[in-house]
Amino acid sequence: PLPRPKAMGGQDHEGARLADTESVDVQHLAEMSRGDLVDLFKEGRPVVHLHGQFGADKVELVDGPLLVDELHQLIKLGPATTELVVLDSCNSYIVGKAIEVTGVQYSVVATTALPSVYSKDFFRSFYANLRQSGDAPRAFELANIETTLRHGTRGRQFLFFTDHRGNASTVAPT
Repeated sequence: PLPRPKAMGGQDHEGARLADTESVDVQHLAEMSRGDLVDLFKEGRPVVHLHGQFGADKVELVDGPLLVDELHQLIKLGPATTELVVLDSCNSYIVGKAIEVTGVQYSVVATTALPSVYSKDFFRSFYANLRQSGDAPRAFELANIETTLRHGTRGRQFLFFTDHRGNASTVAPT
C-alpha cells in the first residue's frame, strides 16, 4: 500500500488529502457531458462536488440523462483516490446510493429540497472545517451545528452523510 500523506505539521494523518480542499471546484452538471464526468473522476481528486438536477434514477447532463448505474460505472473508472463525493442538489439521495459500492469512502447527499441559502452556507462551513481537520464526519457535524446556529432549525434535515466503509450514516440532527 501507498504511504499515508503527511498532514500539516508533518504528522501522519489519514485525512491529509481531504484537508487539501482549497482546490475543490463545484462542478455544474448542466454544463457537463459524460466525457467531462469521465475525465473528472479519472483525475483522482480527493473531493468531487457535483451540483445539478437529480431525478429519482438519473442526473441531467448536457448530452442527456445519465442513469444511476452509469454514474456508478463512471465513479469506478477513476483511481481509488477520490475519498468524498458531494451531490449538492435537491433529492440526490437516491442517486447517491450508487456511490456505496464504488470504493469512495464518504458521500454527502440531499434527502429532499435543499434551500440554496442554507446549502451555500453549509458547504462553506463544511469545507472550512474539512480544511482544518481533514476529518469528513467531524466537518459535517460542525457544519451542521454552525449552520443551524445561523439559520435556526430550518434546513438541518436536508443533508445526509455516509461513511461507506464503516456503514455509518448520519442524518443532520433535528
